[in-house]
Amino acid sequence: MKGAFVAEHVGQDIAGRALERVLALIDVRYNHRLDIDALCSEAHFSRFHFIRTFRTRLFETPHQYIVRKRIDKARELLATSDMSVTEICFEDGPCSAWESTKVSNFREALEPRPLYTPAMGRKT
Repeated sequence: MKGAFVAEHVGQDIAGRALERVLALIDVRYNHRLDIDALCSEAHFSRFHFIRTFRTRLFETPHQYIVRKRIDKARELLATSDMSVTEICFEDGPCSAWESTKVSNFREALEPRPLYTPAMGRKT
Protein backbone atom coordinates (compact mmCIF):
# COMPACT_ATOMS: atom_id res chain seq x y z
CA MET A 1 0.00 0.00 0.00
CA LYS A 2 2.80 2.42 0.88
CA GLY A 3 4.48 1.82 -2.51
CA ALA A 4 1.27 2.75 -4.35
CA PHE A 5 0.98 5.88 -2.21
CA VAL A 6 4.55 6.91 -3.00
CA ALA A 7 4.13 6.21 -6.73
CA GLU A 8 0.91 8.20 -6.82
CA HIS A 9 2.42 11.25 -5.12
CA VAL A 10 5.85 11.23 -6.76
CA GLY A 11 4.44 11.76 -10.25
CA GLN A 12 5.94 11.25 -13.69
CA ASP A 13 7.29 14.73 -14.40
CA ILE A 14 11.00 15.56 -14.19
CA ALA A 15 10.90 16.07 -10.43
CA GLY A 16 8.93 12.85 -9.98
CA ARG A 17 11.44 10.81 -11.95
CA ALA A 18 14.29 12.39 -9.96
CA LEU A 19 12.55 11.47 -6.71
CA GLU A 20 12.02 7.91 -7.97
CA ARG A 21 15.80 7.63 -8.47
CA VAL A 22 16.40 8.97 -4.96
CA LEU A 23 13.83 6.59 -3.42
CA ALA A 24 15.45 3.68 -5.25
CA LEU A 25 18.83 4.74 -3.83
CA ILE A 26 17.36 4.99 -0.32
CA ASP A 27 15.69 1.57 -0.66
CA VAL A 28 19.03 -0.02 -1.57
CA ARG A 29 21.23 1.92 0.86
CA TYR A 30 18.87 2.65 3.78
CA ASN A 31 21.22 0.80 6.15
CA HIS A 32 24.20 3.02 5.25
CA ARG A 33 24.83 6.59 6.23
CA LEU A 34 23.07 8.74 3.65
CA ASP A 35 23.74 12.46 3.61
CA ILE A 36 21.50 15.04 2.01
CA ASP A 37 24.20 16.08 -0.46
CA ALA A 38 24.37 12.57 -1.95
CA LEU A 39 20.59 12.51 -2.34
CA CYS A 40 20.58 15.99 -3.92
CA SER A 41 23.30 14.87 -6.32
CA GLU A 42 21.26 11.82 -7.34
CA ALA A 43 18.25 14.05 -8.05
CA HIS A 44 20.35 16.79 -9.70
CA PHE A 45 18.60 19.37 -7.49
CA SER A 46 19.90 22.06 -5.20
CA ARG A 47 19.64 21.24 -1.52
CA PHE A 48 16.74 23.65 -0.96
CA HIS A 49 14.79 22.54 -4.02
CA PHE A 50 15.32 18.85 -3.22
CA ILE A 51 14.09 19.05 0.37
CA ARG A 52 11.13 21.24 -0.60
CA THR A 53 10.12 18.92 -3.48
CA PHE A 54 10.58 15.78 -1.39
CA ARG A 55 8.44 17.12 1.45
CA THR A 56 5.77 18.48 -0.88
CA ARG A 57 5.41 15.20 -2.77
CA LEU A 58 5.92 12.65 0.03
CA PHE A 59 4.63 14.65 3.03
CA GLU A 60 7.80 14.05 5.04
CA THR A 61 11.42 15.17 4.89
CA PRO A 62 14.14 12.92 3.48
CA HIS A 63 15.43 12.31 7.01
CA GLN A 64 11.97 11.31 8.26
CA TYR A 65 11.58 8.96 5.28
CA ILE A 66 14.94 7.27 5.91
CA VAL A 67 14.27 6.88 9.66
CA ARG A 68 10.81 5.45 8.93
CA LYS A 69 12.34 3.05 6.40
CA ARG A 70 14.90 1.85 8.98
CA ILE A 71 12.24 1.45 11.68
CA ASP A 72 9.95 -0.47 9.31
CA LYS A 73 12.80 -2.83 8.42
CA ALA A 74 13.70 -3.26 12.09
CA ARG A 75 10.07 -4.06 12.92
CA GLU A 76 10.08 -6.66 10.16
CA LEU A 77 13.27 -8.22 11.56
CA LEU A 78 11.83 -8.21 15.10
CA ALA A 79 8.71 -10.00 13.95
CA THR A 80 10.49 -12.59 11.81
CA SER A 81 13.82 -13.26 13.55
CA ASP A 82 15.26 -14.00 16.98
CA MET A 83 17.70 -11.10 16.83
CA SER A 84 17.93 -8.69 19.78
CA VAL A 85 17.12 -5.01 19.43
CA THR A 86 20.83 -4.18 19.61
CA GLU A 87 21.71 -6.67 16.87
CA ILE A 88 18.93 -5.29 14.67
CA CYS A 89 20.14 -1.72 15.19
CA PHE A 90 23.64 -2.67 14.05
CA GLU A 91 22.23 -4.70 11.13
CA ASP A 92 19.85 -1.93 10.15
CA GLY A 93 22.43 0.81 9.75
CA PRO A 94 23.25 3.90 11.78
CA CYS A 95 20.89 3.74 14.73
CA SER A 96 20.21 6.52 17.17
CA ALA A 97 18.95 6.01 20.71
CA TRP A 98 15.55 7.28 19.57
CA GLU A 99 15.33 4.70 16.78
CA SER A 100 16.31 1.84 19.07
CA THR A 101 13.70 2.99 21.59
CA LYS A 102 11.02 2.92 18.89
CA VAL A 103 12.09 -0.59 17.88
CA SER A 104 12.21 -1.72 21.51
CA ASN A 105 8.70 -0.36 22.10
CA PHE A 106 7.52 -2.30 19.07
CA ARG A 107 9.07 -5.50 20.46
CA GLU A 108 7.18 -4.97 23.73
CA ALA A 109 3.99 -4.58 21.72
CA LEU A 110 4.64 -7.97 20.08
CA GLU A 111 5.09 -9.82 23.36
CA PRO A 112 1.98 -11.48 24.80
CA ARG A 113 0.55 -9.86 27.90
CA PRO A 114 -1.68 -11.36 30.54
CA LEU A 115 -5.38 -10.70 30.14
CA TYR A 116 -6.81 -8.03 32.39
CA THR A 117 -8.80 -9.29 35.30
CA PRO A 118 -10.57 -7.21 37.94
CA ALA A 119 -8.14 -8.60 40.54
CA MET A 120 -5.28 -6.96 38.65
CA GLY A 121 -7.02 -3.58 38.78
CA ARG A 122 -7.33 -1.18 41.69
CA LYS A 123 -6.05 -1.75 45.15
CA THR A 124 -8.69 -1.45 47.82
